[in-house]
Amino acid sequence: MAMLPLPDLPQLKRARWPLVALTLAVACAGKIAEEATAAIPSTDIHLIALSYDGGELRFGPPKNITHRPGYDNQPWFIPGQNAFYFSGMGADTLTNLYRYDLSSGATVPQPSSPDAEYSPQNPMGNANAITVVRVEVDGAQRLWQYEGAAKSPLMQEITTIGYYIWVTESRLLMFLIGDTLTLHTYDFATGVDEYLLDNPGRTFKRVPGSALISFIHKVSEQEWWIKTFDPATGAIEPLVRTLPEREDFAWLPDGRIIMSGEHSLHGWSPGGAWQELITFTDPALQGITRLAVSPGGEWLALVSVEAAAE
Repeated sequence: MAMLPLPDLPQLKRARWPLVALTLAVACAGKIAEEATAAIPSTDIHLIALSYDGGELRFGPPKNITHRPGYDNQPWFIPGQNAFYFSGMGADTLTNLYRYDLSSGATVPQPSSPDAEYSPQNPMGNANAITVVRVEVDGAQRLWQYEGAAKSPLMQEITTIGYYIWVTESRLLMFLIGDTLTLHTYDFATGVDEYLLDNPGRTFKRVPGSALISFIHKVSEQEWWIKTFDPATGAIEPLVRTLPEREDFAWLPDGRIIMSGEHSLHGWSPGGAWQELITFTDPALQGITRLAVSPGGEWLALVSVEAAAE
């Protein structure tokens, strides 16, 4: 039996993977079992144009760019392109890779495999490749790199990756699944896997204008923080406490953070407090989770649980 990376379940309070795994078993042939499919929320990706008026952030009307039953999630804007990758569940109930083009509105399937795939990104320094967390037939969750027709695992020995971010061209920050969820770095040059702390959250974001990586640390059930990791020194510093039990955020290019509420977005500036920016009344935007902002700050992609059918 295999395990899936933690899905973007709204209000997931405790970072205890074995409890989640009981509901997310998959069949040995790599097909997601019927009960597991039911446990993964049906989500859509909504696109919002961002504009700035004297420093005030303004939101355009949301556009549902997936608008289909099933799981569409994990948007990741491609540097230097007017597009983003995302993970989506096809008719075969496997989660594969897609590219959405903002200019044309076209959604294009990307190179994939017979296994479920999550968390698409470009590795640093290689815009022609895609890295993904691939859930293999035996349950291993490895990081793979796809480049053209070539597909290869990047770390044979690490088989429990949930989420990750490229820190440099040869270094990862990653969330590993076990009896306790843990945050690690991995250096491809040395092969060193270094433990950092317990109970990270699922969100990793590069801090604009710096080499720092920001992430969620669930210090306790009631105390969650956005912290930063300095790859040069290994230092981890607290930045700001999250909204209660929320773990999805994104940076604007000017150094502000946006964090999702259940049906709202909130902003934070250094030295300030969280402020509500916008509240949505649309039934399709009442279960917001992941956020991604384009490198230039023109677009926000957000994920929300699909509205219940009437």
